[in-house]
Amino acid sequence: MPRIYLLIILLLSSTPIYALESYLDMEGFVYTGPVPYSEFVSDWSSGFQKNNNVIGYSWLEAGVHNQRWGLAIVQQQYMQMELSDDAAEFYYLTQNRLPLDAGRQYQIDYRVDAYTTEGVRLFHRTNPFQNLSLQIGAHIMKGSELQSGYTKGNITASSRSDYDFDNLQVDYHYSEDRLFNGVVESITGEGIALDLTAHWAISRNNQLSLQVRNLGGYIKWKDNPRSSGTIESSDKEYDDNGYTTVNSTLNGITQTENYRQQLPLLWQSEFEHHYSSRGRLHAQLMGSEVQSFYRVGMSYRVFGKQSLTLLYTLNTQSFSFGYQNEWLSLQMQFDATKPNESHTLGLWLQANYGF
Repeated sequence: MPRIYLLIILLLSSTPIYALESYLDMEGFVYTGPVPYSEFVSDWSSGFQKNNNVIGYSWLEAGVHNQRWGLAIVQQQYMQMELSDDAAEFYYLTQNRLPLDAGRQYQIDYRVDAYTTEGVRLFHRTNPFQNLSLQIGAHIMKGSELQSGYTKGNITASSRSDYDFDNLQVDYHYSEDRLFNGVVESITGEGIALDLTAHWAISRNNQLSLQVRNLGGYIKWKDNPRSSGTIESSDKEYDDNGYTTVNSTLNGITQTENYRQQLPLLWQSEFEHHYSSRGRLHAQLMGSEVQSFYRVGMSYRVFGKQSLTLLYTLNTQSFSFGYQNEWLSLQMQFDATKPNESHTLGLWLQANYGF
């Protein structure tokens, strides 16, 4: 790591200090399909719907750059979940002590991939053609938290308030044992990922841009806990109404091993059309391997270099409102007038300051 810092210092020192700019990039986004975000992080008590993918990330980047090179410190969190319809419905019903379908076999398929990292990012800007600009970066990181694996099988409702696990298989790596409440010592991982940003001026009034993160990205976790086997439901508790709570136990093995976690791709592309000297139309595609989001909208320069943006996400029915000037860009996204009822929440902030 010290050699990397030395290389970066040498690269940046070739440019006078007055040519450097500092910048801040803050991004936070969450989409919780089954229930609003406020319920997803608590008890799923209301607003259930059968849109079962979940994705959330935060990205904090602060650094300096000149016309060609840049260096930044990055902290990030990422989480994606995929739930079958039955898995989401069963969890919602049991969390709220609602009647099950007696005799029904719920087909469970739950997959999760999550991590927390911090590190440094070095990037280089180039213009291979007059109308094409590229930015290529390398992100070296240390990981501190992870969840990665699946639970798959069946759960049978023996009555409206009781159920049993039926060959419910689990295989997952973790830094916190949320299934069986085991004690885990702190773990660390080391990883690297590439990123690419491209901007193509197709014509005077049409532009296309693309951003991709985690190209070839991975984290190597050392001595990482792993649990695999069958989840048993023999240890049960009953409330005053006779509703079952199962204290899950593992019929299998728990061991530590080195684990290589592949990082999911994150992307965003945008087509921009200048229909007047002040107005622009936008069409965007953003997402990950789990969920994509389609947005359309417009921006308008109100005066000077200040502009306002309005975007609508077609598949989540959410709105984004933005403001931009010469050094600041701010955008917020939500799909309900009350924040605690939103399934989609987003915040993007970018700021630049020249020395």
